[in-house]
Amino acid sequence: MDNMKYDRQEFSIVGFQDKISVDFDEDGFGVGRIIGSDLADSLCLFNKKTMTGKRLPTEYQQTELILYPFCGGYSEGRIMVSSIGEVELQYHHNRYPCAGMWGWLDTDFNVVIPPQYIYAMNFVDGQAIVCKGNWNIDAQQRYWCDHEAWGVIDKDGKEIVPCTFDELYEIAGANWLFFVHEGGWEQGHYAIYDANQKKNILELNFDFDCGYMFNEILVTNHGVLVMIDHQPGEGFDYIHAYDLTCEKWIVQKEKYTERKINGQNKMIVNKDGKDIIVF
Repeated sequence: MDNMKYDRQEFSIVGFQDKISVDFDEDGFGVGRIIGSDLADSLCLFNKKTMTGKRLPTEYQQTELILYPFCGGYSEGRIMVSSIGEVELQYHHNRYPCAGMWGWLDTDFNVVIPPQYIYAMNFVDGQAIVCKGNWNIDAQQRYWCDHEAWGVIDKDGKEIVPCTFDELYEIAGANWLFFVHEGGWEQGHYAIYDANQKKNILELNFDFDCGYMFNEILVTNHGVLVMIDHQPGEGFDYIHAYDLTCEKWIVQKEKYTERKINGQNKMIVNKDGKDIIVF
C-alpha cells in the first residue's frame, strides 16, 4: 500500500482507538501502528490529546520497537529512530536487540540527535545509554564492531558520561552511577563511574558480569552499593557490598542467606562466626 501521502501530515485517529498498538507516554504521545487499516504496516506518532497521528518519515520506517531493553518509540519528548532495520549480529551481545544506527527526533520530526549510535537505549529520567562505533558487515550480511565506546547522553545529545568505555550499565537506585569497563578487555578493569563527579569512584579487582540477566547491581536507601553474583546450579549466590558514604567494603564475594529481622527481609553474611547485615 502507498502510505507516502501520510508523510508528515496529521490524520484523525477518532474511531481507531482500539486498533492502535502503542504505549502512550505521560504527555500523551506514543509511537506504534494502527492495526487493521491502510497504515497497519506504518510506524506513526500518535497524540492522544488531539486524537491525531503522523506517519514517521520513510527513512525511519524500519525502526524496531523493543520493550527490553527499552529502545525505539517515544519517550520524554523524543522519538528514537534507526536508519537501518533489524540487525543480525555476528556474535553474542548482551544488548543485541538495541543494535542499529540510532538517533532522535522531536514531535515535529526535526532531527535533534542525528543517527550515529550503533547501540542505544531510550531516554529515562533525561538520559540515555549509547554506544559509538562503526559497523562492519560480513559475507552473510551479519554485523560486528571491532571497538565499542559506551557512554550516556542527555536529550540534546550532550555527553553526561563520555563515550569512552568498553561496557556500561545503569545501577538501580542511583541514576548518576554507572557500572563500566575501561582500558580494553585484555588489560582493563571494571569500575563505578560517578556522572556528578565525572570520574571513577571505585575500581573493582574482580569480574562481575553485570549484563547477565540474573545478576543484580543496586544502591540501597542507606547508600550501600550491592552486587549480587548469581551462580547457576550451585545453590548459592555471592554478594559484594560497598559503603559509598564510608568508602569501604562491607563484604566481598561472600555467600549470603536471607531471613527476617524485626519483620523485614535482610541479607546476612556469616563471616568469621559473626553475622553481617548487608541490607
